[in-house]
Amino acid sequence: MRPLLLFLLFFAGAVLACDRVGGGDGTDHSFKDQGKVCAFPEGAGPDNAFLPPPSVTFQADRTATITVMAPTCLSSSCSKDPRAACTAVLEGNVIKVTSTATFREEGRTCTSDCGALVARCTTPPLPAATYTVQHGADRVALVVPSMGPAPCAGMAP
Repeated sequence: MRPLLLFLLFFAGAVLACDRVGGGDGTDHSFKDQGKVCAFPEGAGPDNAFLPPPSVTFQADRTATITVMAPTCLSSSCSKDPRAACTAVLEGNVIKVTSTATFREEGRTCTSDCGALVARCTTPPLPAATYTVQHGADRVALVVPSMGPAPCAGMAP
């Protein structure tokens, strides 16, 4: 009976140690050229990445802000070291966007809140033309000058 009791106490201690935030090795998550890509006029990015894109006005010879929201939710209690970056390169009439996003999941009991992991980058000034924003397998048209909903493609949580 005593060996069984010692085993149960050891097992319970091991389980509790694994539930501690920051305890254990955790799991690394990374995303390359994945997520929802949107284009906004310079300085007009959204305040909340989860709301539908607002109506925007693009003007010729101005830069655009590109946002990429990773296809995941961050937990405020378990998601650690979030990092996101992107680049936007103009090649003819194609805006080639590349992105990376990473974070580390630590702990086993996490809150179910959903935080956004968003990268932001800027295009060079865009002369009047129709562009294709290309991000991974996703593409969306951007007309400069134009007014209307911000152009977006891809999936996010």
